[in-house]
Amino acid sequence: MSGAIIDFFPQTNHLKGNYVRLGLVSRIFSGGTPDKGNLDYWEGGDIPWIGSGEVNQGIVQNPTAHITRQAVERSATKLFPKDSLIMALAGQGKTKGTVARMGIDAYGNQSLGCISDYSGESRFLYWWLTSLYREIRNLSSQETRDGLNQSMLGQIPVPLFDLATQRQIADFLDRETARIDLLIEKKQRLVALLAERQVEALEAAVLGGANVQRGNGGEWLSDLAQGWRFIPLKHFVSSKGGATPSKDRDDFWVGEIPWVSPKDMKVDVIEDVPDHVSEAAVKGSALSLIPEGAVLIVVRGMILARYVPVCRLGCEGTINQDMKALISDNRVASSEYLQLMLQGFSSVLMTFVEEAAHGTKKLRSDQLFNMKFPVPPLDVQAGIIRNYLAMRDHNKSLQEKTNSSIDHLKEYRSALITAAVTGQIDVTTYAKSGTPDRHLDAIQEEMGA
Repeated sequence: MSGAIIDFFPQTNHLKGNYVRLGLVSRIFSGGTPDKGNLDYWEGGDIPWIGSGEVNQGIVQNPTAHITRQAVERSATKLFPKDSLIMALAGQGKTKGTVARMGIDAYGNQSLGCISDYSGESRFLYWWLTSLYREIRNLSSQETRDGLNQSMLGQIPVPLFDLATQRQIADFLDRETARIDLLIEKKQRLVALLAERQVEALEAAVLGGANVQRGNGGEWLSDLAQGWRFIPLKHFVSSKGGATPSKDRDDFWVGEIPWVSPKDMKVDVIEDVPDHVSEAAVKGSALSLIPEGAVLIVVRGMILARYVPVCRLGCEGTINQDMKALISDNRVASSEYLQLMLQGFSSVLMTFVEEAAHGTKKLRSDQLFNMKFPVPPLDVQAGIIRNYLAMRDHNKSLQEKTNSSIDHLKEYRSALITAAVTGQIDVTTYAKSGTPDRHLDAIQEEMGA
């Protein structure tokens, strides 16, 4: 085997035995994509066809699309048989280099490499290639979308374990990784549940007992708690807009005044941002200085297709034209409460989002300012803020511990796969020794999750 290739795979140093090139013990080929412009290839088709993204299924059961018999006969697509393996030769993010098992017969595209007719146990080969994920990706440039090819796959080393040993290792990893994956899934559900409960708690806190009828400009069906009042936003909030100073004026962009745009709206309180403008920019453009404590809201952009970002300015600054700065009358509502109130009504605000020019989204500011919000007395506002922040900090701590536990489980899973496929552990006795249970218990105790 070529020394240049084998150097990519340090796992071979731990193998209990010899290895061989994958191309010598399997058949490796790619498929193709029927012409998308030819409707005869796609309309009414009943033959499964997959793209590279389907490797993320692990075991491919659901095709990307269906094609016709004519597409099979007149294009370069090829059959990837059930029980063969596929690997993404291209793809963004984590897709490239990911391997999956074919749970169905399906035709595939040119961005997939199919590994068929393996002379050993295909489940073992799946786990072996999974353990080499990073090394396989590094065979090609990280910037190259079509970095991997069939020749590279053919050079990958494969252990020469006997068939019985391969099956024992595959059985062990099928069983043990399923246990780990179940734990990871439970913890991921817990993280999602904590986030959902936090949203629900905030919504309940700022409603004041009112039952909002969404999408009708802010009409409520039930009475408010004692001391609360329905007040149109425009009666206790003023606003300022923003702008983008000329990019041709270098002197406009060498200052120390933060210039906030929607991409910066990922935190609760903005203390600083990457972009800054000068005093000359404020004087020589449509920019306005926004006071510290103002609540910022995005009113234009594709982010509004998902949610309405709201945060608070922790310093004096400026904003661009896709945002509004809301300045609350502190005799009616504190800026901290205004922020929480708008965040709590995020689902209602989404009903004010509509299509703008060039396909982007915009928030109807007129509807927002005419909307009547339930506003409690200032002392009640302070209590809501205090209780919500305490709950948020508690949830954040639980989420961080749980996410850390998930990371540890993933690391243990990866290490277990490598140890098993290289023969560093005896899989016939490892589980019986209780070692996997002790590892999982240790992760649970260490993270307190």
